[in-house]
Amino acid sequence: MRSIDPGQDDLTTKARLRETALALFADRGIAATSLRSIAVAAGVSPGLVIHHFGSKDGLRRAVDAVVVKRITTALSEVPIGSSGASLIDQRAEVLARVLRPQPALLQYIAQALSESGAAAGELFALLYGTASADQALAEAGVIRTDSDPVWRALQQLVLIVGPLLLRPLVEQQLGGSLFEPGNFERWMRANADLLKHGLYTPPTLSTPARTASPHEPSHTGNPERGSRER
Repeated sequence: MRSIDPGQDDLTTKARLRETALALFADRGIAATSLRSIAVAAGVSPGLVIHHFGSKDGLRRAVDAVVVKRITTALSEVPIGSSGASLIDQRAEVLARVLRPQPALLQYIAQALSESGAAAGELFALLYGTASADQALAEAGVIRTDSDPVWRALQQLVLIVGPLLLRPLVEQQLGGSLFEPGNFERWMRANADLLKHGLYTPPTLSTPARTASPHEPSHTGNPERGSRER
């Protein structure tokens, strides 16, 4: 399996601007990052940013596209022909290997989605589109088709996006960075386990007898009385 390395991308000025914007947006937030600061960090003129992307929104959309592409490229490394359980395990392994070395990409997702406005909605729509594109999985029989298709996509998306948005609070419980090797792999394994096995034990074939409430009268000692009351 090949790994996704931003350094393997085209090393053109346009690509360098996009990678610089990704890093600065992730660190400072989109609204707080100016085109001029991106140009300075990339060692080019602000006019060149406009030349390549048209506007700050155009640059931000280019960053959105490359973020989603890296995720989908990673997921595509796992053949769909695997069984459902095997597919989930392999995807968790690939995501851990590919995404953990790219904390800026993960932090960008959190920053972009936490800012109100159209930018957050556009990125979320791209991520949702990726999560909901599961027709091939359904045809291969590795995903349940009787589940709600909208919530099926949303729930899988929230397993990734939720901890990123709540990262400071999550890290309080973990006692360290979410992006540390041990914590990141643990997160991916927990997601895989939840998707494969659920959270609660399945119902047994025999249902235990219902016990009477303390406030509910019992007629076992006097069947005749119970008969009269009925």
